[in-house]
Amino acid sequence: MDPNMLSYAAYLSGATPFVQPTFGFGQAGGSQPSQQQTEPDVDIVPEKQPEPERETSKRGRRSHKKKETNEPRRKHSYLNWTKEEEYTLARAWLEVSEDPEIANFQTGPEFWNRIRALFYRTWGKGEHRDKDSISNKWTDINNKCHSFQKVYQRNYDNRPSGEGDVGVLTKALEEYERTKSAFPYYKCWDLLRKSPKWAGVVTMTLS
Repeated sequence: MDPNMLSYAAYLSGATPFVQPTFGFGQAGGSQPSQQQTEPDVDIVPEKQPEPERETSKRGRRSHKKKETNEPRRKHSYLNWTKEEEYTLARAWLEVSEDPEIANFQTGPEFWNRIRALFYRTWGKGEHRDKDSISNKWTDINNKCHSFQKVYQRNYDNRPSGEGDVGVLTKALEEYERTKSAFPYYKCWDLLRKSPKWAGVVTMTLS
């Protein structure tokens, strides 16, 4: 059909007029697009580069790994023992060891389970310390109190005539600090030294 007739018919119907292509419609091979239509396809590829997004996601993963590496450091926090807590542990050991229902100087699991239970109950904070923490603290208290007892006993036996207990204690504390370090468990020692059971327990195997 004549293209002019198509345009005239479109004009009468109010539709958009048909515009004849400018690339040789009706010429030999004219039904195929010319080379000018394929040129824009070459410039599309460089505009869609995803590299910046992949770099951002990599940085995000590296940052996440750093947080995981630092996480164990926050878990290992040491809770210092207070003087009252140390005294509570010494008193728990003394009460359980002097219980007539328990054989002398038991060191088995049941003996130390009772000490820990009494310590937790007296302190009133639940099981806020694990077994190793309690065992290690008692070992330190026991060993240093025995070490100080030897210094005190020597000064007591060699005291000048008329020197009272206060003078003996002062000299013992000064000697211990001069030869070792400041004695940290005075309240515990003053409690334990009055017990015959503790006097016979130099070293203990803790369960």
